[in-house]
Amino acid sequence: MIPIRHIILGTAIVLFTSPAFPETPPLTDAQLESAIDAAAARFQRVPSAGACPSFVEVDAGAFTKNIKTMKTMIGPGTKLCLVMKSDAYGHGLENLIAAAVKAGPDYIALVENREIAAATGYMRASGKKVPILRIAPASLDEAVEAVVKGWNVEEMAGSAEQGSLLSSVALRLGRKTGRRVTIPIHVNIDTGMGRMGAATADEVKKIIALPGLRLMGIMTHFAQSDDPTEAGKKRTLEQVRRFEDMVGKLGVGADVIIHTANSAATSKFPWTWKNMVRVGSLIYGDVNADTDPKGLFLPVMASLKSTVAIILRDVPPGTTVGYDSIFRTREGRSSTLAAVRVGYNNGYPKDAFVNGTEVLIGGRRYPAVGKTSMNLLVVDITDGDPSRSVRIGDEVVLMGRQGDEAITMEELASRNKLTSYEMLLRLGKNNRIKVIRQGGAD
Repeated sequence: MIPIRHIILGTAIVLFTSPAFPETPPLTDAQLESAIDAAAARFQRVPSAGACPSFVEVDAGAFTKNIKTMKTMIGPGTKLCLVMKSDAYGHGLENLIAAAVKAGPDYIALVENREIAAATGYMRASGKKVPILRIAPASLDEAVEAVVKGWNVEEMAGSAEQGSLLSSVALRLGRKTGRRVTIPIHVNIDTGMGRMGAATADEVKKIIALPGLRLMGIMTHFAQSDDPTEAGKKRTLEQVRRFEDMVGKLGVGADVIIHTANSAATSKFPWTWKNMVRVGSLIYGDVNADTDPKGLFLPVMASLKSTVAIILRDVPPGTTVGYDSIFRTREGRSSTLAAVRVGYNNGYPKDAFVNGTEVLIGGRRYPAVGKTSMNLLVVDITDGDPSRSVRIGDEVVLMGRQGDEAITMEELASRNKLTSYEMLLRLGKNNRIKVIRQGGAD
């Protein structure tokens, strides 16, 4: 059998001559020159970090619409916290912070100081303000920087020891500056998540009593609310009852915000809402039939796109494709393959072909074949549209809609044994982001 690398040098000879795949007329010299001139003019006019064919589209209009949908769902009596940690779930915090602040939520939840700095910087420049809740325990350096920079972050206290650290930061910086320093906190109670949180009402009372801290909220986090089975509902109800029992022993004032509901609980279990809900995946449209049965929320990461870089025609039967030579082209006929400029460097799964992952070219589905390389994915286009051949430069949609066909984030993730959260972060953090405005937003 002939390894694919041995036939690449012959590609140019057969590029537009394969009887196995009907030809589309190549670009004329005039068309090619026009395309080159247009690209040159574009890059002279607009500063560029470097041309790259692969990118994700983030729909800021859909994000705005999803927030409006969420506010309608919970009504005016429940506060709304928009969770924008991890660079807005991979969508790019800088791409969505303006829309988030304009929507007027009660809180924005972040984790890392670079995110908090960016969000605070935008708010100061725009003259608008939304309180920031750090939704993870701060390190000493993070807590100190937040106070020194005047960000007024409301920190989460996940244990008596961590509460003591925050207290020490407030007291020490107060002595150094000669002014009173108070760190606002939300105490986290562990009701079954098992990763952080006060275990008893006495531990919560110790945290609340620490000097230099001011209680703003009491919270917990659900471990199984996204489970579509009855077991998920039962487990969530158990956690709510444990939380309510502990909060009932604290005697906190009515001004303290009580919050438990994450996205799944917010969409399915109104009895978890309390004073405020914390929503992440819902506002990004990362939903399924269980969390959004009516299809109210739109995907904000609308697509992952790239282009065809190389076409291999008349590939002999049994030719190996990709690293480790695991995949071979079909026997009994020659194949036509397209190399797409995307790879695991872009967060695309390395073993996508094993799980039957497909892409869209010209509104048709084509299977990935061979292991995904760092920068290239090979697709079998042999059974293409007889009236239109695929050619270099054609758009490839790896996630999103093209024509009447669509590959959803849920499909791409589940085929590759990943959660949609993981796939969002992989694609968002490893690709250029192009912001679009669709989604029916005003």
